[in-house]
Parts: sequence; C-alpha cells; structure tokens
Amino acid sequence: MLGVVLVVNGSFGGNQLVFRYPPVTRNRVSHETMQEYNTRASMQPNYDPNRPSSSGNTSTNFPQKRPESKKNKYTFAPYENPGVTLSVLLIPKRSQCNKVLDLTLSNVFFVGFPALLIEPEGEEKGETPPGDIKDSQHGEDGEKDKEKEITAFNIVFCLSEEYASKVKIYGHLSKILAGALKHEQKRCRYLTEEVKKMMRVREAWLSAQSGKNPPDREQLTANLLQVSSLAEQLKQIFHDLKETGIAHAQLNHWVPVSLNIEDPANYPLFPFRPYQTVLLNAVEDSPLGPKTKLGSDLPPDSSSALRKLFDVACPKKTFAEIQTEIGIPLYQLYRLAAHLVYWNKAKVISVLHAHNVYVTNPKGEITSALCQEFNQAFYAWKLPEVLHLFNSPRELSDVNTWSKNEGTEIVVWLLRRNLLVNLHNFYYLTIPREGNSSKHTFNITSYSSLAKERMSGGGSTLSEHETTHVKKLDDSSNTYKLLLRLLPYFRGKHHMEEIMWRENVSREDLKKVTEKYKSIVISCLRQDEHDFLLFSRSATN
Repeated sequence: MLGVVLVVNGSFGGNQLVFRYPPVTRNRVSHETMQEYNTRASMQPNYDPNRPSSSGNTSTNFPQKRPESKKNKYTFAPYENPGVTLSVLLIPKRSQCNKVLDLTLSNVFFVGFPALLIEPEGEEKGETPPGDIKDSQHGEDGEKDKEKEITAFNIVFCLSEEYASKVKIYGHLSKILAGALKHEQKRCRYLTEEVKKMMRVREAWLSAQSGKNPPDREQLTANLLQVSSLAEQLKQIFHDLKETGIAHAQLNHWVPVSLNIEDPANYPLFPFRPYQTVLLNAVEDSPLGPKTKLGSDLPPDSSSALRKLFDVACPKKTFAEIQTEIGIPLYQLYRLAAHLVYWNKAKVISVLHAHNVYVTNPKGEITSALCQEFNQAFYAWKLPEVLHLFNSPRELSDVNTWSKNEGTEIVVWLLRRNLLVNLHNFYYLTIPREGNSSKHTFNITSYSSLAKERMSGGGSTLSEHETTHVKKLDDSSNTYKLLLRLLPYFRGKHHMEEIMWRENVSREDLKKVTEKYKSIVISCLRQDEHDFLLFSRSATN
C-alpha cells in the first residue's frame, strides 16, 4: 500500500486534498498548487495585493499564465501528483458518489468511497460534480451555506500493482470509514472541524513557501498530525493495514471501526472439528492461563458467549469440552472461533496431546526482539537452541522430558508465533499390482456409512486387485472387520485424529489395525493442508 488520502469538497474552495500520508517526496511545490493557493488568498477580505507572493513573484498574487514551453516540463508518479490534480479526480460527479471509486493511473490503484454529505437543491442529480456547487457565502444565503461547508469527502487508499486482487476489499474498507465519518459529521460536525484545522495548517505552510528552498513536507505532515485526531487515526490505519492487514480505530473517540483486508467471501470453508481447540494469540499470565488481554479489548456490547470463551479457552481443552463448560451449541462455538481467527485474535489447532508431533516451521521468522521476548518468558532457554531441537519431528511427550514444568508452555509459545507446525499421521493403502488389471469392483459391504459417503466423492473405491488381496486377509477377527471400515480413509486424505473422530475408534484400535496390516498400510507424517489454509492465517500478515 502506497498511502492514504483524504479529499473533501465544500464551499471553502471546491475540491481540496487536505491530508496525504505518507508525505510525497517532490523537491518543490507544484505550480498548480501555488496557483490555486494564490487564487484563494486573493479572495480573502484582508488580502494585500502588494505583499510578495508565495511563488516568489513580487508584483501580484493573482494567478499568472504559465509559459507554453514549460507546460509539460514536470511529470509525477501517480501518488506524487499535485493535490490539485488528485482532488479533481477523486471527487467525481454526484451520480458516481456513494459508491466505490476505482481509479487506475499507471498501474497505481486509487480506491475509495466518495460520500455525499449534502444533496444540493435546484440542480438535476448527476449532471454537476460536487465541486461545481456555487459559493454564495457573501449573498443572502450565506448563513445557509455556512452550514454546508463540506458537501462530499473521500478517503482513498493508494495501492501498488501487487495489491490488484485487494482492490474490492479496500473499497469496502473505505465505505466503512465513510459511514463512520458521516455519523460523526451529523452528530457533532467532526469532519468539518478536523478539515478546518488541517486547512489552516496547510495554508500557513503554503504561505511560507518562497520557492528558493525545497519544501519541508515532513514538517507539514507532523503539524497536521499534531492538530488533527482524524489525521492521526488515518496514519495509524495505514500502518496497521500495511503491517498486519487488520486495523482497529475509534473515530473521534466515539465510533469504533474494525478493518480487515481479508475478504470473508473468499475465506476457506474447511469446517472445524470437535477434537480441535482455539488458541488465543495474546495472554497476560501463563501461556496456558485462561485470562487474556483480548477480553479487555472487547467493546461493552460484545457477545457474552465470546467473553465466556475467553475465560475458559485453553489449548488442552477440545471444542467439545469447551462447549460443555460454557453451555452453548457447538455450531455457535465454531462461529465464535472463526470470528477470532478472521480478526487474527486466535488460531485453531489440534488440542495439545502427548502424541502430537511438531517440527520447526520453515517459514517462521526469528527476530532479535522475539529472542528477547522468549528469554524473558523462559530464562533457562534460548530460542535458537529450542528451534534447533525441533529440526526433526518431536512428540510433545519428548518435549516434556526436557523440562517437566515448561515443555508444554514452550510449545504453546512457539505455536502462537507460528514457529512450529503440527504434523499428522496420514495412511496409504499399498497393495502390489499383479498383472495389468485396473478395473474397479464393488464396495466391500462392511464399509461404514461415513466411509461409503467419502468413497462416493471418488478416489476411495478399491480396484479389483486390491479387493482380491484384502479378501485373502480375512481371518474373521474384529481387527479385520475394523480394517474393512477404515479402508476408504487409507488414501492419504485423512489423518489419524480425523479417522478417529469420523469412525469413533480409539487411537489404540487404529494402531492395532495399522500394525497388524503394515504390509499393505503405510503411514506418512506431514502437515495437514488445512492448517495453513485457514488456522494459521496470521502467518501471512
């Protein structure tokens, strides 16, 4: 993301770019900007035509015609364009207001939601841009126009080409901000007051430009941030969205706004499971403790069920156990967990168990600050040394032998920061092919209903030679009958915990099957693809 821009239209001078962050890096103030400033200055009651102009001329402050030979001397990158140019482009005609604006200039996207605050009277809607509303503050309707100082505004996100897939969602974010600002403008004229503050700062800055020295835009931006809470909030939103993809703000310390660049419509739909759990991303005390900093961040009217979830959530409790404890339906618990995952407040993981296997995440990022944070939490350990121990897969039971009190806490700490990944056992049916037969035959009648359902999806039906070989193993034992039930899951698509949940079998019974028939069933330890598609989305921010 290149920047964020606030553009307004009003009776104080048409379209105006009042705030742009980060500031541009041009080494001069554009001729168009100075020309517009001098025009506005000449209309002020206390205007002195004999004082030196801000452009360096001493004869007059009225706009002068530029020499034709210099007309196209200067060109700018799209974001660096003069505010006079951008303000005209980013406040469209009224017929194009109150809808998402997507403007592309040289592979730079300007995405906003131009919002009308006042619908001008006496003109046909859609024919005149907001900037063409006449200023009659010196006439009979002057007092009326004072109440209409801002007629339209637009908060615009400037995106580079790599953000092309996010244009739609940034338009939605601009719409959210526009709705919050319209509310505050109606309640207490917040936007008008903030724009006035910023305009005064900009006018003072422009009046000080002599044209001899490069303009200090960093100082201008610092002054704007000092006088305007709206400017400060837009700056913070820019940094939060760019760095984490999520931003929370309270406009005018009154209207809460939450923004997320992930589109819910495109979110993976893999369902949660009762054997999984929710791992909160921020805690106050022990990494396993139930109290979290997240609870204090909730608005006063937040769901009571969500607060209960914060109180009891623990990586050692499954969703099924949490549901029983807080007394809400399982589907509602899943929705609360999905809400937390979307806002990067939690991730969904397999519940902590002694048999869980973990390995270092190859995409994990280690910083000096992270190492220091780890040392403060576990002073007897160093982060690089611990991660080195996980270079090869290790069970949680092995980790606890390193440190009886801290082993599990260390794993939880690493999982929260996406430095470990959970590996699962997937099973594959490997029956040698005799001859070249590739025909598929009937489904074995001992398949469970769930197994048959999975087989109907394709890829689980036994071939003729597989069926023949499996029938040769029939010894009428309970283990063989269980093998027939589990055969559809031995295609490498379901890990051990998923099979146990689907068929309601114990870990011991499943191991009996895989041990007895290890000549045709092999296991593979790998990460579940859904773990990084959904549950650890914070790793991509």
